[in-house]
Amino acid sequence: MTACIRVLIVASALLATACVDKPVPTFTVTLASGQVTASAGQTAVVTVNAVRASGHTSALTLGLQGPPAGISGAGTIAGSASSGTLSLGVGAQVVAGTYALTLSVSDGGTVLTLPLTLVVTAAAGTAVWTFDPAKAPALLAVQDGAGPWTAIPGSAGTYTFSVAADTGAVAYVFDDGAGASNVVLTCGTKAELATKDLRSVLGDNLTVSGTFAGLADTGSATFDLGLEAGQAFAEGTTATHGTWLMDYVNKGTYDLLGVRFDVNLVPDRLVVHRNLTVSAAGALGAPGAVDFSTEGSALTPHTLTVDGLVPGTADLLRVWQNYQTANGSAMLSGASFYGAVTAPIYHLPAAIPATDDRYSYAVEVGPDDGTGYVDPGNHRTLWTYGTAATDVTVAGPVDMAASSVTAAALAPYARLRLQWAFDATFNKSLYATFAQGSSRTWILNVSKGFAGTALDFTLPDLSALAGWKNAWGLAAGTAVTATVEGNGQNWSTWPAAAGAHTNRAIRTTTVVP
Repeated sequence: MTACIRVLIVASALLATACVDKPVPTFTVTLASGQVTASAGQTAVVTVNAVRASGHTSALTLGLQGPPAGISGAGTIAGSASSGTLSLGVGAQVVAGTYALTLSVSDGGTVLTLPLTLVVTAAAGTAVWTFDPAKAPALLAVQDGAGPWTAIPGSAGTYTFSVAADTGAVAYVFDDGAGASNVVLTCGTKAELATKDLRSVLGDNLTVSGTFAGLADTGSATFDLGLEAGQAFAEGTTATHGTWLMDYVNKGTYDLLGVRFDVNLVPDRLVVHRNLTVSAAGALGAPGAVDFSTEGSALTPHTLTVDGLVPGTADLLRVWQNYQTANGSAMLSGASFYGAVTAPIYHLPAAIPATDDRYSYAVEVGPDDGTGYVDPGNHRTLWTYGTAATDVTVAGPVDMAASSVTAAALAPYARLRLQWAFDATFNKSLYATFAQGSSRTWILNVSKGFAGTALDFTLPDLSALAGWKNAWGLAAGTAVTATVEGNGQNWSTWPAAAGAHTNRAIRTTTVVP
């Protein structure tokens, strides 16, 4: 484009005019790269190149048009310079993902735009918690150390945050929209609050199947694929062979364990198919075919003695035994007794188990809940691991120290205070629920790394957070069922050594705030 400039020419005393074309200064811009990567909480630099024409010498201002929350950009290209940089800031709470940005370049009159792709990655030490997108929390907040609670924005069920202190806490709320809510509090060390995948189905949801043969006409069998379990029964029939099937299986490597039982539900044979690869739905073919008549190992009976245990007259003793491999687990026996301290267990020949295979023996003691089962809200359990195919003696489960649940505040909603002591037995975590019927529940997970040896924790006041509803809090004057569970173990990696153990105890009380 040119401009016509009228110039007065004086020559020989004659006046005349002439039209002279002069180009308007122009410029164009390009990016050294159309994509840039930055970690949340960091700054990236984008190089912008300018090509000037017709004497353009103006400085150029660089920026972003309508950037997403937490993302900003600013920079310049000096007058007459051919390049400059845009400083691209990414806030610490920006969720990891890909963002389409628009870069603007202006000389004060002309404005040019360019597309720019920003890839945001989680910063080192940053936690990324993932939920089902369709069932994302109504609110998620984080407490860094003893600092204030901060609401964290999410995107498609993904929440990104960081904890700089040694310990911290995360709170999130599920609201069904019909008056029922669950507030979940997780308190732990910085490492314990690292990335978590809390989706209800972790991706695959496959249905797989196999076949079985070699049952007696009144026998039965159970099949476990990894930790996914399915059952095939042929009790009281002539179905000595058939198909086992399991739903909701994820892709991976599993051990298939098949256990055959006689008419009295006594296990007599165990078959293990190791390292099966599940990559798609459907029949597993030969690896999924179990024939108890031609493979596996016979199980021999032994006795489990629970030492030092004197159950109360109303206590029910439940004992069960699992066989655990590197990639699977199957239950071999289970029974409930009043007052008894011995139970039948079953073993493979000593030469059969692989190096990482273990037996686990569980002993659970508590009052009958009125249906012939141990009261789920009041009992204690001890798991002991072993490798020997002999009679086994294990210790009886011990109880945890009593906890104290009291009302700490009544407004803006009732807040309870929980006091409890970790010890050498219950040395890992505490899990507690505070429920008012089925409409309001608070769930608390606390690690020993967070609490130290003595836990003194009050449910937090989250009413200052944007998006919080006091209706999610516990109501004053209404009874709360408080269930406190202590957990401990003396091993850290699998396989647990012979004699290692895991402890759990659960106690339930009622408190009216």
